[in-house]
Amino acid sequence: MKISRRGFRNIVWALVCLMGLHICMYGQSDTSTITGFVKDPSGAMVSNAQVTAISEATQESHTVTTDKSGYYSLSNLSAGFYSLSVHIQGFKSFESVHNKLDALSTLSINASLAIGTSNESVEVTSSAERIQTDSGSVQHLITGEQIQHQELNGRNPVFMAELLPGVITGSTLGDFNFGVSKPGFSVNGAESTSTTVTLDGAPAVRTRANTYVIGAPNVDSTEEIQVLTAAYSAEYGGASGAQVRMVSKSGTTDFHGTVYEYLRNSALNANTWSRNQSPTTRFASPFRYNDFGFAAGGPIWTPGLPSTLRRKLFWFVAQDWIRYRYTDTNFETVPTSLMHMGNFSELLGPNPFYSTPKIITNPFDCTTTNGKKTCAPFAGNIIPQNLWSSNGMAILSVYPEPIPGLLVNGDQNWEATAPHPINQRKGTYDFDVIVNDRHHISFRRTDLSYNEYSALDQGLGLTGLFKTWPNQTNTLSWVWSITPTTVNEMGGTLSIDRVSQQADLADPGFNRSNYGINYNYIVPGGKDLNKIPSLSLPSPFFSLSGGPYPSHSGGPIYSYRDSLTKSSGNHLFKFGFSYDYRGEDDDDQINITTVPGGSSNQNGTFTLTDSYANGSGLGLANLALGLADSYTEIGPRAYTIWRGAMYESFAQDSWKITPKLHLDYGLRDTIAFPFHSLWGNAAYFDPALYNPGQAVSVNPKTGLVAVGSGNQYNGMVIPGLSGFPNGAAQHGVFQATTPDAYTSLFNPGLPRGLVDAQNALQPRLGIAYQFTDKTVIRAGGGRFLTRMGLLDNIFPGGNSPFQPFVTVSGISVDNPGAGLNTATAPTLAVTTYDRNIRQPDAWNWNVTVERQLPWSSVLSVAYVGRRGLHLWDSADINEPLPGTTYANPGVNIAALAPYKGFSSILMEQSVASSRYNSLQIFWERRFVRSLGFSAAYTLAKSMDNSSSYSDTVPDTYDSSNLWGPSTFDVRQAFVATSTYDLPFLRDKRRLTDKILGGWRLSLTAQFLSGAPQSVYTTNTDYAGVGVPGLPQFWVLNGKPRYPRQFSTASTSSNTYFSTTTSNGSPLFTAPTQGTFNLQHGIRDVIYGPGYEDWNAGLFKQFAINERNNFEFRAEAYDVFNHANWSSPGITPGTSTFGKVTSKTALSRQLQLSLRYSF
Repeated sequence: MKISRRGFRNIVWALVCLMGLHICMYGQSDTSTITGFVKDPSGAMVSNAQVTAISEATQESHTVTTDKSGYYSLSNLSAGFYSLSVHIQGFKSFESVHNKLDALSTLSINASLAIGTSNESVEVTSSAERIQTDSGSVQHLITGEQIQHQELNGRNPVFMAELLPGVITGSTLGDFNFGVSKPGFSVNGAESTSTTVTLDGAPAVRTRANTYVIGAPNVDSTEEIQVLTAAYSAEYGGASGAQVRMVSKSGTTDFHGTVYEYLRNSALNANTWSRNQSPTTRFASPFRYNDFGFAAGGPIWTPGLPSTLRRKLFWFVAQDWIRYRYTDTNFETVPTSLMHMGNFSELLGPNPFYSTPKIITNPFDCTTTNGKKTCAPFAGNIIPQNLWSSNGMAILSVYPEPIPGLLVNGDQNWEATAPHPINQRKGTYDFDVIVNDRHHISFRRTDLSYNEYSALDQGLGLTGLFKTWPNQTNTLSWVWSITPTTVNEMGGTLSIDRVSQQADLADPGFNRSNYGINYNYIVPGGKDLNKIPSLSLPSPFFSLSGGPYPSHSGGPIYSYRDSLTKSSGNHLFKFGFSYDYRGEDDDDQINITTVPGGSSNQNGTFTLTDSYANGSGLGLANLALGLADSYTEIGPRAYTIWRGAMYESFAQDSWKITPKLHLDYGLRDTIAFPFHSLWGNAAYFDPALYNPGQAVSVNPKTGLVAVGSGNQYNGMVIPGLSGFPNGAAQHGVFQATTPDAYTSLFNPGLPRGLVDAQNALQPRLGIAYQFTDKTVIRAGGGRFLTRMGLLDNIFPGGNSPFQPFVTVSGISVDNPGAGLNTATAPTLAVTTYDRNIRQPDAWNWNVTVERQLPWSSVLSVAYVGRRGLHLWDSADINEPLPGTTYANPGVNIAALAPYKGFSSILMEQSVASSRYNSLQIFWERRFVRSLGFSAAYTLAKSMDNSSSYSDTVPDTYDSSNLWGPSTFDVRQAFVATSTYDLPFLRDKRRLTDKILGGWRLSLTAQFLSGAPQSVYTTNTDYAGVGVPGLPQFWVLNGKPRYPRQFSTASTSSNTYFSTTTSNGSPLFTAPTQGTFNLQHGIRDVIYGPGYEDWNAGLFKQFAINERNNFEFRAEAYDVFNHANWSSPGITPGTSTFGKVTSKTALSRQLQLSLRYSF
């Protein structure tokens, strides 16, 4: 649906004015509802009874009366503990105390009245094992007790979501996650970019790539975490996966606080498995970690002030500092000392790098017979010195010499250690004003300051990185109880995301002349640094990375919303509108992960493969000879300011049809506008605009473009504008100083950002039926939409003419731009979006049976399904047809590409899909009477043809073979937790009990089955498409078998999966020349080993009195020091193919802490 941005905005604000709203609030509400029925002794419903809920923390009260069916509803309540009372003439008062109201949930409290006077009362105490009878969603609460006392390595509460069914990450609970986090949650088969995180309703996920969490929250300031995973109500949007909604603490009528320090040291840690393999590092890596801070809150009140203020103004402040000093240890596979001298004789016999001998040939001594080229082998596999490339050998010298006698993890022969310091501060500032029973204003702020230096950031210690990350989230909200049955909630949020990195210019890699590298740049001007180039090498050798640039990116997220809740009879209606405006100020528009044919290095990337037609048969030897498949370089970097808007509205009804039957239904409407450049400095490629009649002429031998032979920017467009906006030049767009040179690129007839706005209606439905007081069956489903952020593989602002991105093929390392002059130009590398791309969406559904069990526990058994649609991946639309290079020997690939004048054209598209089916079991007892536990089990199957927006389709013209297991298809997952107060000396009234008692034990156990991998190579162009580094699947010749053996060395005969079939033939073989392997089911066909993790904590409390106590903690992560196996080698032809030769870095770590609380 095509909508004018300005027209829609006018309509929206007109509606807002008509409604009389003064401010809107974003951030779907984290408030909750209490409902129930009031009955007399005969079971008849009682109308006109007065029902009052009082917050036990702040004494804030809310009152309603029951309707004619005896039903009441109290909405828009903050999470916490409530006392509920019911009063009516002729009956005793009903009092229910200590009722826990979870965030984003509905609590059902039914009152049974007894005959008597209102001066008499019947008091009941809430039980902890309530079942959910008023929702069809799948959602789980992480309580404050769990956050505080379950083992959490790094004290980053967002990772507590791993305790729940359906949640998969790439790490275990024992892994260290303390700071700026990229949780990578895959929830119910959704990609990690489809899960959103909020802090007190404020968006807390980076706009760039939808991954990193802004403003890491603090354990001691987090009240609870509500995780919505399926079929949640229409009020919540922005993600087609899960919502991880974190709620911070607030002040209460009493003063409370905590001061603490957590201490860790290498003297308390076990060594990692990999370090133990090296004779020089058989000790725990130097490690020092101090986490200290405070949290305090209470009323804004002092003696002498009116006592009423104690119930009006509240504050909560927390600060958490981390000083982390540890030593990085890197193991890499580097060229041997002989290889540094052009001598590859070690590869003629058994070697740790390849499973068969590698013979290199002389590309300058070849004959052609019947069209077949044959080259003479180098004598002894040694390249004569007269054939050495000066720059190739200089780049080879950048690699350090291997460490004599070292061979770990199969083929890694080099090791380095370096200090890695990190400083971090987290802050929380919460304020509440309860004006009266009708008005509640609150402010929430979380901020983060993060500073890091990584000497081994790029692997070899040549290009160190300084990184700073100052982020924040802010929420201002106002809840207005217009009447007892009508509540309006409004306010706004501001989240700020910033990332800055600086280079350590003292490192040698930032000056390539240190190594004698002196080839001429293709785009010589505008280099930030004169650093070393990057290499893309075939496995198993480490691909050299040129390191970071001084850069920064970041931007604001503004959001606003208003919602109106109306209770009418057995219905609770809710309507709302929100506006989200966000962006990125980006001068780092360089691929984070280099795509095939791309580059992440302004100073150049050489791609070298074993199959280069004019090479020696070995990529590393080609470097010594100075022969590269291709070279890509980036010119002066552009600074692009991106912005995009989203408008959403919803309407929903929570209908208590009968005391046993509940129905939720609603509709959410999302209108998402694409991100666009504010100042016009972003260019896209649109195939529909490419005119073959204006194609440039490309030299078939050199691949260079003849200047003036056609339109250099054929198919490129700056959409939605007729020229650069006023002020563009002042905002760093130097092309705006000569606008006439770019007039032909502007097309005002297209939408800003190239893509039309998308309007998506998302119906939601949930039903709950309570069979008995202890059993309920729930079901629900609906459509959900993900608002994708800016990507880190597609940069229209980084395209020519704003940021030159050029590629030449078949080149000399000594002179990549040979042949370039005033009459020739290189081809352009471009990234773009499909003109018809859509936001990813999904339908999910569930059927859940929940039952109260003995021991104050609740068991949920659920079937959860999901169907993902319009998932994103990328394809090089300028890829030649399979077999092209074989049919055109000697012709440069640039001359054979469909769109002349371009090398790769990486286009993001929304053509993938997914399916997920699961059984999810969750058994929980919230902490009560000295014991709490949970157990989550998931049996699932997730299938798709793209698991990430950064996946690149190998065959642009046929992707039918890509349907297979998701990369996060972990079939079984189990995690259990327990917290137990040891049953002795619990009577804290006696001194001996205070001194010797007060012990608590906490345990966590986690088990995950392995994730799948694909078997492919990137160093041989079997398909003949001329795209170096493109993954090409090998042919599977049977069903994989799993001996599951560990290999102590690459020469070991042990394998994790058999590389041969039962008859001894190869399990995988190379695809037929000139073709891609289009075998169905070939993607993600090998499953790796699973993971196991055990964590434990022992706590001792020293109670001084009822209000003051100390607590000592000793916590152990990976308490049994169980090192999990790493993934098997999946590159055919290497010595580690099919073998697990290493283990993960997980090792036992101990943490001690002391806390004082009042």
